[in-house]
Order: sequence, then C-alpha cells, then structure tokens
Amino acid sequence: MLSDKIGRKPLILWARILTILAIYPIFALLTTYPSFTMLYCCVLVLAVLMAFNSVPSLTVCAEIFPSKIRATGLSVVYSISVAIFGGFAQMIVTGLVHWLNDLTAPSYYVIGAVGISLIGLFLFKETVGKELE
Repeated sequence: MLSDKIGRKPLILWARILTILAIYPIFALLTTYPSFTMLYCCVLVLAVLMAFNSVPSLTVCAEIFPSKIRATGLSVVYSISVAIFGGFAQMIVTGLVHWLNDLTAPSYYVIGAVGISLIGLFLFKETVGKELE
C-alpha cells in the first residue's frame, strides 16, 4: 500500500490540498460546459483524489483507537461525521447556491469541510512503522 511506504499523513495531506485546489475549477468547468463528457472527466478526477484520501484516512481512523474498542470507536466516529457533514450537505449547498446565486457554491462547502479536516490531520501522529497495541 502506498501509505505504508510514504506515510499516511503525507498522502492524505497532498490529496486534500489537491482537492482544495481542484474543486472550484471543476465546478466552474461543469457550470460553463455542462455535458456528460465533462461530468465524467470531473468525477474521474475527484474519484482519484478521493481514493488517495479515503483509503489512508480510514486506516488512520482505525489506528487512533486501542484494539479493544477499535471497531466501536471507528464506527461511531465515522457514523457521526457522515451524518453531520454528509446528511446536511444537500441542504447547505442548496442554500449556498440560492443565497449566493452562484452554481459553483457547492465547492465552497467542500473547501470548508476539507479545510476543517486538515486541522485534525495536523493533530494526528504518524503511525507507519510503529507498533500498535
């Protein structure tokens, strides 16, 4: 796994930075040139970035918890974060589009969420090559 070789933190960091840099131009492209081909290309780019972000992120989430509570801790943290950031996402981005009268406004939500997640990433201590309990 790539994150075992270079570390989870650098891989997650670069994937999130690239997401922040790419998300607004992607939404701008989609609103300027709305087509299936453009949508497919944009989703492909975001899927690659998401893969480089999600796989090591889930590993990090599991490694945060001691082995006795790892499954419970991971499921609770993951469920709450998906409920908050994913459950309200449609309502928030619809409101942003309406209030700002800007079809690229959903990118602001993604930039904010990824920016907040970077704070948590800097609090994380790298675990590659270290013995877990």
